[in-house]
Amino acid sequence: MLAVATEHMMGLDIEDEDDATPSELWAAMGLILRRTRDRYGLTQDELSEITGLDRRMISRVEKGESDKLKHFVRLSWALGLRYAAVVVKAEAMVLTDGALVEWSQPLRDFLEKRED
Repeated sequence: MLAVATEHMMGLDIEDEDDATPSELWAAMGLILRRTRDRYGLTQDELSEITGLDRRMISRVEKGESDKLKHFVRLSWALGLRYAAVVVKAEAMVLTDGALVEWSQPLRDFLEKRED
């Protein structure tokens, strides 16, 4: 349901042959985490202290070299991000050739309601 609603709101077609590959999505999700960490002025070592994850694992997640969902979720939560929203934003980034797109208010409202 979330994928269908998100597709519709963003004008995306999941069946489209231009879909993002899993590795592209992991890389985009890692980039979002890194940019958020940088925005907070945190080092990987500091984030490691907060999350209990090894700094090398944080580096791997940020580079898109790890597909461990539990690590991605832990980092998202530690940075105050909703992991589902990061996935949606990452897919949008990949499908728009790396541009960080601004989400529409209806999409933000939908995702917030969905998380509750």
